[in-house]
Formats: sequence, C-alpha cells, structure tokens
Amino acid sequence: MAPKEIVLPSSAKLIVNIVDFELAEQLHDAFLSALHQKGINLDLELGNISAQGINSVEDLKNVASENSALVSFIIEKVIQIIIDKNLKTILYQCMERSLYNGQKIVKEVFQPVESRKDYYHVCFHVLLENLAPFFANLGSLLSGISTPTGKSIPSLK
Repeated sequence: MAPKEIVLPSSAKLIVNIVDFELAEQLHDAFLSALHQKGINLDLELGNISAQGINSVEDLKNVASENSALVSFIIEKVIQIIIDKNLKTILYQCMERSLYNGQKIVKEVFQPVESRKDYYHVCFHVLLENLAPFFANLGSLLSGISTPTGKSIPSLK
C-alpha cells in the first residue's frame, strides 16, 4: 500500500506507512487485548456508530463535525486504548516506519513541547491505517448466515 499523507491540525505533515504483516498482526492482537482489558465492547460500540450511518472514516468525520458527544466518545475510547502499555510498545514500533515533518517517528520527536499536541493524532492515524485492512471485509463473513430462529444476520457493509 502507498503511504498515506495527512496534514494534522497543527499543519504538521504525517506520512503513515503500513507495516509488515507480522508487526501489524501484533498491533491487531494488542489492540483487541486492550479493548478487552478496558472493558470496551466493540460490538456494542461499533453498533452505536453504525446506527448513525457511519461506514467509513470519511462518514465518521462528517458525523463527528456535527456531534460533539460522538467526538468525546471517540476521544475517550482512543485514549483508553492507547494508554495500554503493550499496545503502546507495539504502536511505537509501527510509528518508527512513518514520518512526522520528514522525521522518523521516535519518542524524541515529541520531546519539543510544541510537537506534543500532535501525539494523539499521530497515534490514532498510525493505529487506524495499520488496523483498517484487517477489518475491511469482516462484515461479509456473516452475510447469508442464519440464526437458530431462521433469521438472516444482516451484512455489516
């Protein structure tokens, strides 16, 4: 996959590179483990989000721009997950493959106080870009499967 270029709210330039499968799988597992440990029910949370017609990052941005409660909800969940020590260790390994204003992202990038305002943005985007491919077609696994009562499970497009 081609690197994704993102201009952060501070005007800093972030280039996110997708990591190799082995590291991405470690990130995936640490992410799901952190969700479980923090008691975040992904089915319920995603159900609430999809009930609002959000099926992509772009949809999320559009709805979030009009819904401060959703923004607060997402920020709270991202912070709960990112503070997990195991996830953070693996996330830093992923961040090292990306660039912040042309510099390889290591902890020292955030040493200047003015860079710290971008810390959560960088974490979020590196996490999102590296996990999204795992979940892209997940809903299609359920299409056509029936429950014991004979009702079809709706697809999660």
